[in-house]
Amino acid sequence: MLRSVIPGSLLVVLGVLGLAAVASCLLIFTGAGAPLAWGTSVDGVGASTLKTADDTKTRVLRDKLQQPIDLPDGFPANTSLRDALEFLSLKHGVQFIIDTNAFASIDVPKPEDANVQLPKLMGVSLSTVLRLMLGQVKGTKFTGAYRVTDEYIEITTTYHKDAAQNGVIDVSFDRRPLQMALRELADMTDTNITLDPSVADKARRPVTAALSHVTTETAVRILADMADLKLVILDNVLYVTTREKARELQGDEEKREDRRKQQPPAKMPVMEKE
Repeated sequence: MLRSVIPGSLLVVLGVLGLAAVASCLLIFTGAGAPLAWGTSVDGVGASTLKTADDTKTRVLRDKLQQPIDLPDGFPANTSLRDALEFLSLKHGVQFIIDTNAFASIDVPKPEDANVQLPKLMGVSLSTVLRLMLGQVKGTKFTGAYRVTDEYIEITTTYHKDAAQNGVIDVSFDRRPLQMALRELADMTDTNITLDPSVADKARRPVTAALSHVTTETAVRILADMADLKLVILDNVLYVTTREKARELQGDEEKREDRRKQQPPAKMPVMEKE
């Protein structure tokens, strides 16, 4: 059984300190051991926006998500999400944080207690395991999901990903290298955001911004401008490059669009009467 492998969850509840109990929480699991603590989110943004980016750590984390893993016993029925994440954290050295406030908004008040189950899985990626597992944590309409931040994997909901993709987002960056800020936006919104390799120096420039209820395009445009770069939209790709190259690419796009509009509409085939 899974519980014979995983030590019991050690939850440390922050003291009330004379105030009401903390309303919105993040549950943290670390590969170094048992769950660390309960902690509050900050202005609804989450702890990831308060950390200094570390490109090496992020690259290692992404690699771990794609590496094949084995679950010879799967996860038995009635395994809690807490135990499943703790097992993966201890076995694969990945830190998870559950955004309990996000789950509360989809009517899942205690996601860590939700039951998950997986069959025997061999040679599948950790990202696949997470998707299969989190899809079982269901609210009235949305399910669990995950996104990659600088140093850990945030367990959130499809509602928040959908809102980021189709609507507006709230983000905050404090002296974050541009390349890392854009990478976080790409992960958060599943948007194709690409940096021109020739602007590597400017891509490392730190950016600071607190943006509320803005589109992904606007956020990228503002952050790029802070590093003296420019956004150009190419089909479904947000491409950040130099101002000169952006003007050139934008001109090419406009010419292509003009040619498309000038093409005569395709003629419908005429059906012959029998």
